[in-house]
Amino acid sequence: MKYYKITTKQDFKFVSYLFKPENTKFFETKKLSIKEPRELNKLSRRNDYVLKVDGKKIGWFNIRQSINKKDGVFGIIIDKKFQGKGYGEQAIKLILKEAKKLGVKKLKLTVFENNLKAIHIYKKVGFQPVRKEIVMDKYI
Repeated sequence: MKYYKITTKQDFKFVSYLFKPENTKFFETKKLSIKEPRELNKLSRRNDYVLKVDGKKIGWFNIRQSINKKDGVFGIIIDKKFQGKGYGEQAIKLILKEAKKLGVKKLKLTVFENNLKAIHIYKKVGFQPVRKEIVMDKYI
């Protein structure tokens, strides 16, 4: 598995493609336009990447650093047709390496409690539950 920073229109289009219902069942954001990944990628302390296996784009991840750059949060999507093949675990190991290169000392993530496959993988690579949260919203 390889990864690279997204820079081209095709990369942004691919990230937008990944935000479709079958891939975002456990995501707050369900859909992105092609323009949105490009704008998000411009934010300082945010790094977006495409994951590739055998020359095929299979997923995306990002690492968002805190102001002090020592703490980070990441997001990841593996395209549905490539899930269940061990790529998630491989990708998380790459994310940990990349975060370390960026100077991140502590990496966090948010995961839905019913996303049992992801929780299993995160625990397998060393992440530990810290707290349970209640997320609330209101349309106004």
